[in-house]
Amino acid sequence: MTREQCEIADENDELKIFRNKFKIPQDTIYLIGNSLGLCPIESQKIANRVIKQEWGQNHIDSWNTAGWYHLPVKVGNKIGKIIGAEQNETIISDSTSINIFKCLGTSIAIQKIKNPDRRIILLERENFPTDLYIAQGLVNLLSTDEYKIRYFDDDNRLEDVLGDDVVCILLSHVNYRTGQLYNMKQITKLAHKVDAHIIWDLCHSVGSVPINLTKVDADFAVGCTYKYLNSGPGAPAFIYVNKKHQNVAWQPLTGWFGHQAPFKMSKLYEPAPNITNYLVGTPQVLQISIIDHSVGITLDADMQAIRKKSLALGDLFIKLMDEKCPSLKLVTPFEYEKRGSHLSYQHENAYAISNLMRKRGVYGDFRFPDILRFAMTPLYTRFVDIWDVIGIISEVINDAEYEGFDGNCVT
Repeated sequence: MTREQCEIADENDELKIFRNKFKIPQDTIYLIGNSLGLCPIESQKIANRVIKQEWGQNHIDSWNTAGWYHLPVKVGNKIGKIIGAEQNETIISDSTSINIFKCLGTSIAIQKIKNPDRRIILLERENFPTDLYIAQGLVNLLSTDEYKIRYFDDDNRLEDVLGDDVVCILLSHVNYRTGQLYNMKQITKLAHKVDAHIIWDLCHSVGSVPINLTKVDADFAVGCTYKYLNSGPGAPAFIYVNKKHQNVAWQPLTGWFGHQAPFKMSKLYEPAPNITNYLVGTPQVLQISIIDHSVGITLDADMQAIRKKSLALGDLFIKLMDEKCPSLKLVTPFEYEKRGSHLSYQHENAYAISNLMRKRGVYGDFRFPDILRFAMTPLYTRFVDIWDVIGIISEVINDAEYEGFDGNCVT
């Protein structure tokens, strides 16, 4: 494929209109959608409106007149459409880490009622660190004599360590480091076969990979909004809870906004009889307002078209990388059914390559100790971007500066 053919592919791209909705940095090719998506052009206007008008002029009345109070549910339901959830099963609240804690705690509470002898939480050993840390912290809090973590990996397969002593499995839909996409339907079915719960971390798949939590009958799910959903640094996360679990047991962080009547200021906690009991404190109104817009952009696009373009961009990247940069080893599975929307490459000098790429205007991720990640973000990544990036990486590897590079660490 030539650069001219890439230009033709971009011209025929049914998603090309969405690129104009984002602030594209000048002289920059941005392939970090899986860490921090680009800023939608309207985000600043929305933030200004909330600050100047809703807060600055209407102040406290905006909890009602501007709908602040209902934002977590409203925007949660919009995300629910992207992840295949039913109405009022998804809500915007807190961070991914905190929402993982809620899911784990709720799963344990439900299993105490239904399967009281279960004591094992199953984790993929190479899962994102916060998933591991939150689970480890919760087990330490509850007592390691009572609850324990069991890991699975390439040597100890999930099927081999999953038994009737398992409370739940916590697993990322797409692995942050390798880019591997897991079979959600198959693994959920495997968990339910032994009556264990499944908690899906959707951080690296939501907005880039088609998801249908209802169809697979998932129990819980969490995800951030600042990656492929482009909602800004530190934007609040979402939590999904299957309706069959919502009123079985309390979630562990029983804050005032999860009360069935927050403004009655009751001395005793009574959980809301729906997804709002997974709220904790006062919602982050400014950031949720921005999420409302950015999620809308994704909803306006067709998820199947997003996936189709993601795979096509990835195919082009892999082909050109094989031709021009064979010293970089592809870590991500090539098969479509096993590939997310980012590609990971291994190289002993990945750190230097990442830094020198940025000096040339190409932004990709470095992950310790030797991984380069490149996100295919179909709403704004073009085929010519992929062509140009591979050429720049090839230049970096052949540059004399590369051999003796010594610079600051990058994200």
